Amino acid sequence: MKTKEVIRNKGIKDAIITTAIVAVTGTFVYGLIMFMPLEIAYKPFFYVLIFCIIFFPTILFFIRRAIKNDEFISALAFREVDESEERYRVLVENSPAGILSCDRDGNITMVNAEVVKLLGSPSAEATKAVNVFTFEPLIKIGVSARLKQCIETGEVYRGESYYETKWGKKVYLRMTFAPLHDFSRTIIGVQVSIEDFTDYKKAQDQLRTYYQAMKHSPVAVIISRADGGIEYVNPKYTELTGYTLEELLGKYIGLAGFG
Repeated sequence: MKTKEVIRNKGIKDAIITTAIVAVTGTFVYGLIMFMPLEIAYKPFFYVLIFCIIFFPTILFFIRRAIKNDEFISALAFREVDESEERYRVLVENSPAGILSCDRDGNITMVNAEVVKLLGSPSAEATKAVNVFTFEPLIKIGVSARLKQCIETGEVYRGESYYETKWGKKVYLRMTFAPLHDFSRTIIGVQVSIEDFTDYKKAQDQLRTYYQAMKHSPVAVIISRADGGIEYVNPKYTELTGYTLEELLGKYIGLAGFG
């Protein structure tokens, strides 16, 4: 919007200048006709002279202005690209998620601080030394193949995987791969967003362990809300009471043989 407004204002300014040029040349031609002897005024070269006086300055002005406009618009476009890149850089650097980019050959071209922290890497330079297509741990978990597929097809990929980093850190990663395009819409690489959900995964695994323990416990187990509403009973409970889980869900402990 800012560029369009600047160009519109320049167009108005050019129109005013053009009007002024035509007015000045028109006044000059009128004076020339009024004061020139008649025997000259009606000769062919006079009309050629008038044409040159009226149109050449305007034509030259527009040619010069067109060249300057192209230069001006190009400069504005480059400035807006620079400003956009700067805003993007600030967002990436301060993102709570790890963000990195790689080119079509698997070379890492950019990493933010969160990636370095998440992988346990000593530095951004050390992280960039890894090629995502040839690094064996990434090949084993299928990440390399997914990145190549993203470049070839342009499709966004989302997935999760356990990963032991080059620096020995063990993490569960939630990943999103999105293709990067240049101005001609050609895919030039992949942007990767990664999140560490190790703590969530461990909690999930613990809950699964607890569930299996309750499910196979020789003791009857019942889980209820604070208000007494039943949320779970194990098979031993249904065996002892004769109720099925479906019959008990949503009922209250006092109605299920307690209290």
